[in-house]
Amino acid sequence: MCATGFAPSETWMAGCDPHKYAAVHGVHEICFWVTICVLSTFLVELLGLICALRGRFLRNPWYVLDLVIVVMTLSIEGADRLDLTHAFETAKVLILGRCWRFVRIGHGLIAETHEQGEREIHHSKKHCQELVEKLHRMHEKLARATALVNGLDEFAESSQKRSGH
Repeated sequence: MCATGFAPSETWMAGCDPHKYAAVHGVHEICFWVTICVLSTFLVELLGLICALRGRFLRNPWYVLDLVIVVMTLSIEGADRLDLTHAFETAKVLILGRCWRFVRIGHGLIAETHEQGEREIHHSKKHCQELVEKLHRMHEKLARATALVNGLDEFAESSQKRSGH
């Protein structure tokens, strides 16, 4: 963070003292590498989608936008690390890109939850239909059994009448 050092200015009272606030520098370093790991994970996920979906990936504007944001954010992080851009200006873009990524992740969770619910509803409807069909078959068997019992009762009555009992 402070390899080249910050120069105090009229508008910003920023400075870097390598002997002061070492914990802050350590936390910043950890946060930087966590950010790189998370963004790299997102990039690997998107590259996997590109491989799996091939041309269909480019037809989904949300996937393309995700890819642009992740690549842009990784590039800005790298440029910021190398002190190639002004930190305050890139922070605006980073915050926007990261917020968008969280919105997309939230949307993905909601969409997946909705799809899972739809699958469960479809499965439940199918199961209910199977139960209704089974109930109809059992009702038909019961009707046949009842008819058979009634036929046997009539046969027994007519047999008794013939034999005189």
